[in-house]
This record gives sequence, C-alpha cells and structure tokens, in this order.
Amino acid sequence: MAGVAVALAVLLGGPGPDLLWYQSYEQGVAAVEEGRGASAIPLLEAALARRPVEALQVRTHGVHLVDYLPNLYLAYAHWLAGDSHRARLYLSRTEQDGVAAGSEAGAAMLDALRAMLREPAPVPPAAVATASEPARFRLFPPQPPVLSEGEYQRLRAEVMSSCGIDPSSPLGFAPWYFHYELAQALDRRGDPQRALEALLVATEHRPASRRQARMYGLRFTDYLPYFWIAREHTQLGNWECALDALEMSERTGEVGEGDPEYLEYRAMVTETRRRLNR
Repeated sequence: MAGVAVALAVLLGGPGPDLLWYQSYEQGVAAVEEGRGASAIPLLEAALARRPVEALQVRTHGVHLVDYLPNLYLAYAHWLAGDSHRARLYLSRTEQDGVAAGSEAGAAMLDALRAMLREPAPVPPAAVATASEPARFRLFPPQPPVLSEGEYQRLRAEVMSSCGIDPSSPLGFAPWYFHYELAQALDRRGDPQRALEALLVATEHRPASRRQARMYGLRFTDYLPYFWIAREHTQLGNWECALDALEMSERTGEVGEGDPEYLEYRAMVTETRRRLNR
C-alpha cells in the first residue's frame, strides 16, 4: 500500500520521498535569483544531500523537467553571501563535473560567475539596497491613491492568488515578483502612487534588473523596476525623481534600442528633461 500511496502522490503532483530534493532545490534556486544567498545555501545543501548527482532535464513531477545544478547555484549563493572562497570551491566542483556547461542557462551562469569571482565579493543585498541605490527617486511628495481601499485590497488579493501566495499571509513575506506584478496591475488600473510604492518594495527585495527573471515555476518576467519607477513618477509629475530613475535605468542597462520599451523610455527622457529645462 505504501508504494501505491507514493505513486498516487507523484501522479497527483505531490512529492514522493524520491522527489523531496526538488522542493529544496526549487526554493534554493528561487532564493539565489532573489539575491538571498545566505538563505539559499542550506536549501541547496539539503537538495545535494538527497540527490548528489547533477544532471540535465531531470523529471520532477508530471512532464516538468529541470536542469539540476546544485553546485553551480551553491557557488552563486556563497558569492552573494560574500564568501568567495567557498564560491570558488563549488565553482571548481561544477567545472570538474561538466554538466552545467551543457545547459544554456548553466553555461551563462558559469561565465558570469567566473567573471564575478575575479572581482571583490559583493556587499550583502540588504546593504546594497540602502547604500548604493540613489535616494532621490525614493524621496517624493506622496499623492492620494486613485483606487479605494476596498478596490486595492481586492486587487492585491487577486495578484497574490495569481502568484501562488496565500492571500491571508503577511505581506512582508511576499517575494519581489509579487510586488512587481502588483505594481503593474496598479499601473493598469491607473493608480501610479500605489504602483510606485509597490515598485520601491520590489527593489528592496531585488535591486538588480534582469530580462527574463524567473518568478516561480515556469513563469518569467522582464524585471525593469527603474523604468517602471520612472514611468510612475512621470505620471505623478515628480520630474526630478523621474530623471533620477531614468538615469538609474540607463546605468543598469535595462532598456536597449531593440527592446519594446525603448520608444517610451526615450519619450520619458525627452519630456522629463524638457520639464526640468535640461
């Protein structure tokens, strides 16, 4: 009967004992992608202890496949946590194994990590969010929100549900992508003040922009927080703040000439400079 229960659990999407590694691995990968290296390390170590062998296109549940590269993500997690020595140790294991080089995403991460390990280890993300980001786009006169409190609460619950988050859970534990998705939903509803506030929370959780940033499961998004912060500031008429966000967007390379946001980005730059006589 135990074997039947395990088989049913896997068929119905629940993890059997042989898939417990995947829960830890998925959570560890998500933590790395959110910049939370210290949180990712024990999760990835737990996955590696349950499944020591790396492999590409490993079946997890249903038809879901994943490139299983715990050593590579552990290298990245230790680098984020400021431990370059252990980052190099796990990078060496990854290179010796050779599996990650056969993964498109893994090969790109390998190249990035090799380059980063030639530089000093980063300041932990909590300090980066407060020390290196310009403050001007955060300092603005708040304006009244457009949506009523009830409309806002309903929209927030909808976004939490679509992100797979229990709507009754504390908002402080919500990941960066919830706040980013909420900001875009608020923008569509014409509430730039609340959209701006949600974007600022997103950058506290994840300061670094990225195209095709993994949110959860197989969902990805172009994470362009400073472009969107500039957009909300222009709608609110906060022109100094908008210019600061646009300059931050330029420094981080969020929007290039071939990107769909480029024309709007250039229009915002032109209008903002006109308003400021610059």
